[in-house]
Amino acid sequence: MSALQMSLYHVFTNSFTLWDEAYDCPQNLTNLKFERPVLGSFFLFFGVMFIVLYIPCFLAIVQKKSRAPVYQIMFALAIFDILSLSVNSVCTGIFDILGISFCHSPLIIFCLGAIAGGSWMAGCLACVMLAIERCVEINPQFPLEFLFRKSVFPFVRILMGMYTLYAYLFVKGLTFSSQFSCWFFDPLIGKDPLLYHSYPHTINNFAVGIATTALYIYISYRLICKFGYTTSMWLYKTKRQSPVL
Repeated sequence: MSALQMSLYHVFTNSFTLWDEAYDCPQNLTNLKFERPVLGSFFLFFGVMFIVLYIPCFLAIVQKKSRAPVYQIMFALAIFDILSLSVNSVCTGIFDILGISFCHSPLIIFCLGAIAGGSWMAGCLACVMLAIERCVEINPQFPLEFLFRKSVFPFVRILMGMYTLYAYLFVKGLTFSSQFSCWFFDPLIGKDPLLYHSYPHTINNFAVGIATTALYIYISYRLICKFGYTTSMWLYKTKRQSPVL
């Protein structure tokens, strides 16, 4: 039950309030500030820069208006990446510069942390799906080829959407600490750290690590051993295809 009470769903269904038993800050922590202007400026600058660079790529995907599964996955991944950059780099930079931690703005930081965590989990799934699509591209007989068939992919898209909603709404949110310039599930307010452990994130991270490693080993094997591709040949082909995208 505590996992649901520590999620964005609880915030939305309880008049935009956090669960006091897990997120009630002691008075003394609201007065502590750890300002890191140099590190914060670094995060802020590069966060804005990468978002600006990402926007033309995102617009190119949108303008393509392709119904191919790969473009639909790339479109979703672009949204997750931009949201992640907005929180992980831009907001982190602002918080570092101002010395703001969770206890200074609990609700806002919790909501931003939930967005960052949800974007990470949803983005991981999108990356795995893209890796599977690449496997299908180089081997039409790949066992998971059926996922991208016209009659099947709409259901895959629904499942991906359900996972995305789960990641954003029903998983414990992250909180920011300017002392460590990092996002933690534990808001560091003196409560039992085990209360904040997020099993969905742990499972997600293990699964995506294993899946992407296996899939890209397979891709490398097919390209190098079956087709005799070299790195330079792959890069040349990619450069020739990039204007089309």
